[in-house]
Amino acid sequence: MVGLPLGTLTTSACRRDEEVQATIDEVAALADAITEAVHGARSPKAGVTEARRLLAEARERLTERVLSLKRMRTGAMSPQLQRAWRDAFIDALAQVEGLRTELRPAIAADPELGRELDALVTEFADLLRRKPLP
Repeated sequence: MVGLPLGTLTTSACRRDEEVQATIDEVAALADAITEAVHGARSPKAGVTEARRLLAEARERLTERVLSLKRMRTGAMSPQLQRAWRDAFIDALAQVEGLRTELRPAIAADPELGRELDALVTEFADLLRRKPLP
């Protein structure tokens, strides 16, 4: 039986850990960019429009990264990284969903803003919940 050298397995595990961490960082950065776009805009509606543009730009690249993580077998990721990924997912989603509460007064005055914000939150959640194809 021919096996892989031990260094190859370690290098593979390190690359996998780096891939997971890079995806975690990218998800967190996108959530930050989305909330900053909304907070920094001249109006909530303009901010949500900008945030949706940022999400659209990141969607293809980030979708591939998220799917790659979800394709990993459970044992391929350390328990610490599994927790880190789960926590990053929850934190990023809570951050973007929190915009609903922050913008509640503006949404009451502009129902279209509410629909746009709901679309943003749904699109972000769908990106993170993406399921790999069989």
